[in-house]
Amino acid sequence: MKKTFIIVLILSVSGVYTYSQHTHMYYNPFDYNQAEAGLNNLDVSFHTAVKPWRIGEIKQHLDYDSLRYIPNYNSKFARSFVGRRLFSEDLLYLETKHVQLYANPAFNFQLGRNFLPGQLTYFNTRGFHARGNITKMLSFYTEFYENQAAFADYITDFIDSNRVIPGQGRTKQFKEASYDYAFAGGYINFTPVKYISFELGHGKHFIGDGYRSLLLSDNSFNYPYFKISTQVWKIKYVNIWAEFQDNTPSVNADNLNYKKYGTFHYLSIQPVRYLTLGFFESIIWSGSDSTGNTRGFDVNYINPIIFYRPIEYGLGSADNALMGFTLQIRPHDNHQIYAQILLDEFLLQYVLGNPQKGWRANKQGFQIGYKYFHMFGLRNLNFQTEFNYVRPYTYQHYRINSNYGHYNQALAHPLGANFWEAIGILRYQNKRITAEARLSYAQHGTDTGGVNYGGNVFVQDINHPNEFGNYVGQGMKEQIWFGELRGGYIINPTYDLRVEMGMQFRSLSSAIRDDQTFVIYFGLRTRIPNFYMDY
Repeated sequence: MKKTFIIVLILSVSGVYTYSQHTHMYYNPFDYNQAEAGLNNLDVSFHTAVKPWRIGEIKQHLDYDSLRYIPNYNSKFARSFVGRRLFSEDLLYLETKHVQLYANPAFNFQLGRNFLPGQLTYFNTRGFHARGNITKMLSFYTEFYENQAAFADYITDFIDSNRVIPGQGRTKQFKEASYDYAFAGGYINFTPVKYISFELGHGKHFIGDGYRSLLLSDNSFNYPYFKISTQVWKIKYVNIWAEFQDNTPSVNADNLNYKKYGTFHYLSIQPVRYLTLGFFESIIWSGSDSTGNTRGFDVNYINPIIFYRPIEYGLGSADNALMGFTLQIRPHDNHQIYAQILLDEFLLQYVLGNPQKGWRANKQGFQIGYKYFHMFGLRNLNFQTEFNYVRPYTYQHYRINSNYGHYNQALAHPLGANFWEAIGILRYQNKRITAEARLSYAQHGTDTGGVNYGGNVFVQDINHPNEFGNYVGQGMKEQIWFGELRGGYIINPTYDLRVEMGMQFRSLSSAIRDDQTFVIYFGLRTRIPNFYMDY
């Protein structure tokens, strides 16, 4: 008992040292949007499209601690040992001159009711996350969650058909209408100098300034990766090498899943202070060749400075290569315009409709959005609107295990392809009070009658019903409305302990379906990963 007390006391000692922080700012769209209000200042040169951000990078431009500062309660209890852990500090921490360690609980206890048709929903998530810095060069982060949950019907349908929880991995049945699943992630970051950073981990990435990304997003499950980030002057260059898993049934009926690999390059440059341009390219290839022999990681894609299309052609292969471009314009400290262009396959004459319009291999997409920070002069009231458009068959590949997906979830947009979507989001924070309103509408073309109409990225890109005349929304057209109102009260901003309540509405209609969902929920949670269920 005495030893336990001493350990807790040591971990709870407050230090006065300064140090570098190469751990990430935990990614969720709300917190990043609030931070971006300061980073959008025209005097700040920061590459916001590469997420998650490192805290050390943010501190070069903003007072990160004041950005997240919420005045503590002034009662005697709030200043006590227990009160500080509850309201303002990490639960356990150790700070010395060369080592800083922090550990916190992680949980999400939420209870809700779906009134259409009438069922209970809940989350029972328990876990922990820990982070630390060892000298000024080495940082680490780790997290683990054990979950049981019951979802609204449309999420349950997704789970049953894809055998995974959205944004997470495999699951097993729990009781009659619930699921049991686990989630883990982490990384080690080595930053020998301020210009370059090396990171080895198991997690996700996001490229873009939007709520969605058409290039690479955090929609899918975690994956092992190695990342190099280089920044010199007003140029940032990111390389990511990753291993993915394709969960489509094995052709040998042996219940084994294919491994596939991906390499991603993203170059961001700010030629003038109000303009940021980005170039993205990626390649996905199967871990086995066309004869079924193990191919493994192709060393031809290790080179961090290279164009993939010439290499792919030179190898005589047909790996799944994508290109993309990003744009960010800041006409004012409080305004931002952003865009993405995705090119999967591109032949100009066919894009222009020669000899006919709607060629099935016109695989492109685009995004355009606008952000208004401190709307109407009200601090921390931020508005965002966005439009996304992706043509049929984009992200698909004729080798089924070379598609642009991981664990039966798209690596980009949750809807895959063959859709257009409009989104509006309003966010507000006043000290400990947060509020968010979100509304979206999408038209999505899905497969019907066993015919590939281009909406499912995991279907082989073969046997198209039409060579020309293809259009967004073809096949079984679904119209999807999604709205959410959410409010919260932050108890401890350090590990985001908060009470939260909200309501969600979803409507999906097609020629054969008319499904509606209305959920009201209430919960107590800490900081948890970002998962998308608004589609």
